[in-house]
Amino acid sequence: MTFDEERMAEGSHDAQGAAGHERTAGWRPRAQRQVTTLLVGRVHQDDGADDLCRVRNLSAGGMMLETRRSLGVGRTVRLELRNCGALEGRIVWTDGGRAGVQFLAPVNVEALLSVPLNRPARPGGPMPRAPRFDARCAAELCSGDRTHAVVLTNLSQSGARLALPEPMTLEETLVLRIPGLAGRRATLRWLRKTEAGLGFFLPLPFQELSDWLCDAERRYSHPD
Repeated sequence: MTFDEERMAEGSHDAQGAAGHERTAGWRPRAQRQVTTLLVGRVHQDDGADDLCRVRNLSAGGMMLETRRSLGVGRTVRLELRNCGALEGRIVWTDGGRAGVQFLAPVNVEALLSVPLNRPARPGGPMPRAPRFDARCAAELCSGDRTHAVVLTNLSQSGARLALPEPMTLEETLVLRIPGLAGRRATLRWLRKTEAGLGFFLPLPFQELSDWLCDAERRYSHPD
């Protein structure tokens, strides 16, 4: 079922129907041109919680997304995608791990989807990046025959940022071990005094990263 078909179906249910759907009071479905997508993003709730999400359907007025974290009907959310800035909207229905979002302002879908994923949108502009998630946990970085105790400060499906205990020389090919995740082979992207940026050889699986992000005790386990 597409996003707009979901919205039409929701119009025939009570606020909490037999199927377990929830929708906002006074909400009315609208027919819109809808595009089926499979975009990965970061969804922020207005209470500060965030999670990895998939955007399944997208139109000028809204989207359907999937996420492991529960989203409350009526809450405001902000979505970050690899190829665009932040999109803001309001949750108008939920169904298990899916949610319908009504944008606060119309979105140009064609322009959004035409932004390249693997090169700057304009000459000299920044490269698109997978959504980054703040973290603060101890990790191990293997460089050659040495293992260094480091602190993970942010994480994405494609890489990580680390705080180093002291300035050091690192090999170009490394292995990063984060508690709760499988070890990742990585390449050194940049090194600045006591910070380093890594790019993973293979992306972190969506479900593995989503589960890890929802464990706040592990994600923020390192004392400041």
